[in-house]
Formats: sequence, structure tokens, C-alpha cells
Amino acid sequence: MSSILVVDDDRGIRRGIGLALRGKGYEVTEAPDGAKAEELLLKRPFDLVITDLEMPGLNGIELLKKIREVAPDTLALVVSGYGTIEKAVEAMRVGAQDFITKGDSFSIDELEVKVARLLEQRALTEENRRLAAENKTLRREIEHRFSFDTIIGTSPALEAVFRRMEKVVEDGQVTVLIRGDSGTGKELVARAIHYNGPRKDRPFIAINCAAIPDTLLESELFGYEKGSFTDAYRRKIGKFEAAGSGTVFLDEIGDLSPKLQVKLLRVLQERRFERIGSTTSVAVEARVITATNRDLEAAIRDGSFRQDLYYRLNVVPIYLPALRERRTDIPMLVDHFLKKFNNDKGKNLRFAPEALDQLVRYDWPGNVRELENLLEQLIILTSTGVIEVHHLPPHIKGESRDFVINLPDGNLDMKAARQVLLESFEKRFIAEALDRNSGNVTQTAKEIGESREGLHRKIKRYGISNDR
Repeated sequence: MSSILVVDDDRGIRRGIGLALRGKGYEVTEAPDGAKAEELLLKRPFDLVITDLEMPGLNGIELLKKIREVAPDTLALVVSGYGTIEKAVEAMRVGAQDFITKGDSFSIDELEVKVARLLEQRALTEENRRLAAENKTLRREIEHRFSFDTIIGTSPALEAVFRRMEKVVEDGQVTVLIRGDSGTGKELVARAIHYNGPRKDRPFIAINCAAIPDTLLESELFGYEKGSFTDAYRRKIGKFEAAGSGTVFLDEIGDLSPKLQVKLLRVLQERRFERIGSTTSVAVEARVITATNRDLEAAIRDGSFRQDLYYRLNVVPIYLPALRERRTDIPMLVDHFLKKFNNDKGKNLRFAPEALDQLVRYDWPGNVRELENLLEQLIILTSTGVIEVHHLPPHIKGESRDFVINLPDGNLDMKAARQVLLESFEKRFIAEALDRNSGNVTQTAKEIGESREGLHRKIKRYGISNDR
């Protein structure tokens, strides 16, 4: 509910305005003069002040100056019997947003319309201010999230990446090709380059070239004109145009079709392109960063990737080492993800040294992404305060997950063989589930979808040790 202060030494006018505005749902406070109005303004905020000009003591012009001094966000509407242009101009100059003359033409309806418009304007201003503050906060969060500090590690291999990133951030223009296995953080590096450089206040637009069919990718990148094909009901702006002078990040660039390789080559050479169905070229201002996990040199040899495009993309290459190439960073990454997931899940788990050693020795084919996923899984599934070696999946511990089935001597029919296979599977499956849950039968039963009583029977039947 908007709050309004009505200031007038004429009690009848003051009460009449107050009554009309209360009927519209506003919270109205009345003051008989400027001095009382100033006193009220010092005690609490108002959205709008409606004031007369000629009042004993502190007059309307002086009150408007006080409002600007003590409550600069409060709007002011002057309602005065002295309706000269000079008075209106002076009132607007010292802070009023609007002016109404009290004479014969004075209308409560007109007053209500002006009040509604002013308060709507104030609400819009407040909303814009709130959104601006949110955007500023979000921008700070984004810049922090994609700062170099969030790429965790101090290994020599990663330090070499940081040095090269710093150079391309300083340049702000050069085309960058980020290479590395899946899960090494190629998009994170691309975003860090963008958000730490001169283009950080402009769009960062990422597109995965392998995730979109070739027929759709062209329109996603370059847009199209209305009527250029059957479903083109209106013009579509592509990613290069939408990015403006920001950054376009093309992930999985090695999967780009030969046709689109030609179009991208022109973008990089001429800094122009045409929307589908158009003959007018559009200038490209965006920086281009690409990434791939493919062997582009081999792709050039087998003819699936253009050599001239490769040279345009590979102006400054950045190679991201696999996690197995920077094992000394694994404890830092584990600590980072532990803090993150402990906070998210309301837990306080830590790693036993032996379990951490197992993580350092593992080769991590899925790289940092695999490590992050494992840590989240362990935080969810571990009920004790310490993650021990027996909580780790068998492949992390170097154990084979293959089931060894020892069939008894003699020939078995299908039914008997199936029963042997089932029992071997159940025994191994239950034993691993109990390991993950530190021997907690109730939690294990819930996890594998078995009743507690049924699980107890199978533990006894298969002779599974539950001494954990």
C-alpha cells in the first residue's frame, strides 16, 4: 500500500483529498503546515507528498526543498490556489513532479489520475533500481564464479594454462582454441577468459556444435529471414548477431559439418555473414573461442576438417591437461567439492587419508567432471562422518566389477544355471551396497529396494560379513 502525506492549512481541502485517496486504497497522513510535514518526514518515509504552496511558517517551496534534502526518493505533487506559470516552474525546479491548480477547474478525478501515474512511475523506478542492484550482484557473482581462482590447482601443468589465459585476456581480440579431454573444464576456461577481459559486460553465448542437428545449427548460428523456408514465420537473429561485441563460444568444434566449416571460415576471414534467405551481410564484432576434444590434425588428414579453418581457429591454442596429468591437484579439488556438497547437503564429511590416496592413484578417465560426480555421490550415500576406502566404488579401489561364477561340476540345465547366476549376483550386489552404507542394514535395504527383513535373510543365507 502506497503512503501519502497531504499538507494543507485549509482543513476542508486537506480532509477532502485525504478522504478521496483513502477510498482508493492509499494510506494517507495529514499535516496542517510545512513544519508538521517536515517533522513527519523525519520520522518515517512516504511515497508521495501532496502540498499546498502558500502556508504559514514553512511554505510549500521551502517544504519541497526540505523533501529533496531529507527524503530524496519521495515524490511531490503541488496543489495550489496560486496557479501561475511562474509558481509551477519554481515548484518543479525545487523538486515537485507535477502541479494542479485549486481553482474552479480543480477535480478530484484529475488529482487521483495524477497520483496514480506518479506512484506507478515511482514503482517502476524502484523496480528498475532493484533490478539494477540484482544485476550488479549477479555480475559480481558471475565474475567471481569464472575468475581464475575458481580453476583449482597449482600443478605446473595448470600454471602453464593460467599463464596463457592471462595473455589472451589482456589481448581481448585473438581467437582461441581450447583443447582437452571431456570433463577437463574447457567451457569454464572460455568463460573465465571472457569475464576477466574487456568484453565482460557484453554477452557470452555458448553453443555445442555436436548437440544440434546440422540443419538447425546453421540457423542457430547465423539466423534467418522471414519466409526463407516453410516454418520461417518471422526473422530470427542468430548467435553471432545476438552476441554483439561479446563472445561466441563454439564447443565441440571438431564436429562441425563441412558446409558450416566453410561459413565459419568466412566469418573469421571477413568478419561478416548472411542470414539464411538474405543477401545482405551482417558485420561480426564478437570474439570467437572454440573448444574440442577431437584430434583435429588427424581430422585434417582424413579430410573431415578443413586445414584453412584449423589455422584460423588455432591462433592461440590452450591445452587443458587431463586430471591424471596433474595428480597433485586432486587433494585441492576434493577439498573444494567436499566443502561445496557438505554445505549443499547439510553434512560435515571428510576423507580418510587412505581413501584420498586411492583417489590420487586413480586415472580419472572422466576428469574433473567424474571426480565432482563421485564426491556428490559419496556425500549423499555415506552416513558416517568419514569417507573410508570401503565407501569407494570398486573401480576406484582397483577392484574388478566382473562377477566370477564358479559353476559346479556336471551339466546344468537352463533353470539351474540361471539360479547360480542370480545367487552370485545377489551376493556381490548386497555386499557392495552394505560397504557403501557402512553396514547399515536399514539404509542399505532402502537404497536397493529390499525389505529390511528380506535383506537380513539374504545376508544370513549368503554368509555375507556385516562387521563394519
